[in-house]
Amino acid sequence: MKALEWFAPGETLKGRKVIYALRNALAHDYSLFNRHTTDPDLQHEFALHRGLDRFIQLPAQPWNGSYTTLPRDPTSVSLRKLGDTVEYACHNVHDAYTQRTLTIGSGLSPEDLAQRYTFVVGAEARQYYTTTS
Repeated sequence: MKALEWFAPGETLKGRKVIYALRNALAHDYSLFNRHTTDPDLQHEFALHRGLDRFIQLPAQPWNGSYTTLPRDPTSVSLRKLGDTVEYACHNVHDAYTQRTLTIGSGLSPEDLAQRYTFVVGAEARQYYTTTS
């Protein structure tokens, strides 16, 4: 949610929570459902669309978290606008890096950042690990 706040400004807190809940549903459950007992803004049944005009369309009645009573009106997310938002955020991160305005959060060294949050694919991986060791 912080990455969206910092690098894709313009989305509301509620919208950022929807995107975060969708990420959690896909990453943790491999599904389009995100149950959350303490924050109703994070509880959704999702429907992903290619041609939706709006980025996020919230249902009139939020999902109650029960898989036996699914809503007729799920939270809809535009895949095209989601992709555009991710590309916009990545572009802003790259620009901040290029302009040397990107900083690492407190308590995180450059080595920690590289070890915990990066990956490389193919021949570059061997070169990366042999030159940084």
